[in-house]
Amino acid sequence: MPHQLISRRDGVTLVELLIACLLVAAVVITLSLGLSKASKGINTNRQRWTATRLASSAIANLKSQPYAVLNTTDSSLFPVTNPTCDCTALDFSVLPSTSTEAAGTTLNTAFCINYVKRGAGNTWVSQCAGDTGYKNILVRVLWTTDTGSAMVSQESMVTPY
Repeated sequence: MPHQLISRRDGVTLVELLIACLLVAAVVITLSLGLSKASKGINTNRQRWTATRLASSAIANLKSQPYAVLNTTDSSLFPVTNPTCDCTALDFSVLPSTSTEAAGTTLNTAFCINYVKRGAGNTWVSQCAGDTGYKNILVRVLWTTDTGSAMVSQESMVTPY
């Protein structure tokens, strides 16, 4: 039986195999990092959607109550620097809140109600006392994220009419 000489070009060298393995590993790592970022984005969107739903539900619940029993936020909760009881400038951590657990995240919902009157142009001006026939409702939902905290706000007005 004659011996056949094996050419060095037949088969794969060890160096070629290592390069192929490194390329496959780089692709797998890149894909896993991309999937991780996509997963975080999906989670963030789910939290924001849940918070928006909670805020909308709170607004609807408050608006379903009769105007006369919809009490304004206690003016003593507003600091001296906020003499008009403007809910948008209030630190909501002083208000009572309700906690909701959703998909491993605790969302805190609080609301502020104040009187408002028509201002110049198409604006509304907050005031502490004197029923003007308009009450403004501001609902905020706050939660903690990987990078800090997040918030959704919704506002609506009610009238006795």
